[in-house]
Amino acid sequence: MSEQEIELECVRKLVSGDSFSQSKSDCKEEFLSPLVDGDSDGVKSRQMIVSSEPNVFNQKLQGQSWSQMAASTSDVVVGVALISDRNETFRMRETLSLVYNDFCHRHLCKPLVDILGNFSDPGVEESCLQMILEPYLAFSTSKWADCSLREQELQFSDISGTQLMQSLPPVPLALLFVTLLLEQKVRYRFSGVFVPYFVFLYFF
Repeated sequence: MSEQEIELECVRKLVSGDSFSQSKSDCKEEFLSPLVDGDSDGVKSRQMIVSSEPNVFNQKLQGQSWSQMAASTSDVVVGVALISDRNETFRMRETLSLVYNDFCHRHLCKPLVDILGNFSDPGVEESCLQMILEPYLAFSTSKWADCSLREQELQFSDISGTQLMQSLPPVPLALLFVTLLLEQKVRYRFSGVFVPYFVFLYFF
């Protein structure tokens, strides 16, 4: 992609609209992206529909991009962490996947890096991050709202086990299961209690 095409993928403005309420009502069927193509002063640019329009954050978006400012100073490593006071691992993972897939078209991370990088400025509105995540959280939450905790646990175990088998080649996968069986045998011998470890496989 050319530099101009990359810049067109980046969000340049947060605008108020009804995208969040619309995605909330239809989210069980298909996710409706809050990212839209619009015009800013006669120039095509990508915009994001949020519940209210932030002034300071928009000024940051319309100025020099955060990645350009960071690249001019030194090498930068960007990390993203989502913290919750409840154990909602599957919903959190699905939310982050939605955010990544929506912003990082063709696995181009610059749009996501640029919009998150602006939160390093202490002057931006504190509510912006919540407004940006609202549509994605609403979609992922609604899919699990009617399921019991047991159903969520079973679905999570099935999906994580499948992802584990798809990501590891046959030999490392076989070695992992051998190690698991040996660890269970040793643990059973010393404690007399069988402790299943399959629930922890997705962390490897």
